[in-house]
Amino acid sequence: RRGLRGDSSSPLQQAPPPAPAPVTAAEAARADTPSPRPPLAVRSSPTRCAGSKGTNIATALWQSPRQPLTSMQSPRQPQVVCSSMPVTATGDKPAATVAENTEDVMVSLAELLRILGWALHSMHRYACDETLAALRLLPARERNSAWVLALQGRCHFELADYNRATQVYARCCDAHRFHKAGGLEYYSTALWHLREATSLGVLARRVLDGDRLKPQVWCVIGNCFSLQREHEQAIRFFRRAIQVDPSFVYAYTLIGHEYATLDKYDKALEMYERALNIDRRHYNAWWGLGSLYSRQEEHQKAKYHYQNALAINRNNAVLQLSMGLSLRSLGDSEQALELFTAACRSSHCDAPAAFQQGSMLAALGRHQEAILVLRHAQKLAPREACVHFQLGSSLASTGDARKALVHLTMAMDLCGGKDTKDHEVIAAAQSELLRNT
Repeated sequence: RRGLRGDSSSPLQQAPPPAPAPVTAAEAARADTPSPRPPLAVRSSPTRCAGSKGTNIATALWQSPRQPLTSMQSPRQPQVVCSSMPVTATGDKPAATVAENTEDVMVSLAELLRILGWALHSMHRYACDETLAALRLLPARERNSAWVLALQGRCHFELADYNRATQVYARCCDAHRFHKAGGLEYYSTALWHLREATSLGVLARRVLDGDRLKPQVWCVIGNCFSLQREHEQAIRFFRRAIQVDPSFVYAYTLIGHEYATLDKYDKALEMYERALNIDRRHYNAWWGLGSLYSRQEEHQKAKYHYQNALAINRNNAVLQLSMGLSLRSLGDSEQALELFTAACRSSHCDAPAAFQQGSMLAALGRHQEAILVLRHAQKLAPREACVHFQLGSSLASTGDARKALVHLTMAMDLCGGKDTKDHEVIAAAQSELLRNT
């Protein structure tokens, strides 16, 4: 549901108002009265990134099935065929020149539509870096439009850069007053990942003053209650989003995430399948099904669903980690290592990826390589007991007993109480190391 984890300093933002009291269930229920205004004809393509609520890297992927992974209701394929790089109006001027002169040069309408089409088509393929590159070619006026800002925030959200995503969405909402509710569901999900309860509560109050016949509004309210661990209330408001728009696929997936958190796997399975019946390219639902099967140790079924998710979004680090763990459970160590290595390239999911890569290298007997990778994971997550334990085990395998004992002792200090299973495992490893020295 969520991977690894900001304030906006945009000049367009005004000073934030005093934080109101948190939204209560009674207030939200009273707000359920339909607005006299007609609903806007808004069709969105929702997604939720997978990740983890927990702080333990070793179990982060299984504690909270939102996603990561962190997916969108597929937009139609653009009718205009766009090249990999936009062509300028003159045909021979390089695209970089357009980027340098966008502040003072007006592009033609055809060129503007070409760039927008390229950006949308790239987002359809989840090529987020390519989408951001296309949006940077737009003139300043178009770059500050509500549609472009929402698309830019979506790109950062898909890249798991939640700090930057919240900054862009906040700028969009302040400048355009929740224009067509575009991206509100992703904005609230990014705040959920960052554990920004106050900001999410303020956003929930603001959207209730708008059009309540938009499903995105009820997703914001549901995320607010989910962050407060009131999962039944969250499910209630996600269902309200479905009542407003039965084709709003994101709400089905969010309900599935809540049921999975409550360990109601049969209901979660039903909601994920209903999401896929609406949109087969909604990779979050594929990930959710794979996560359910992984929890039940049905790794072959989990592999199948993770493969379908990766076929849609190949560059998602959480999907790569999840698939790698399933392959590791099935005994395919080499392919699992390739996926862990690929996930390490993500700048927003490199700590768990580095830990899994180091653990896989250690399991393959490549302890020197494992030590280098695990030291990198230690720098990224210095207070994770599992990282110190795995690093100590690898150092012990290379004969460096003194450093191994240091890391095992640190792991014991960080693992919690003496009555935990982790404490027993670490104590046994320490005893064995002392006997061998």
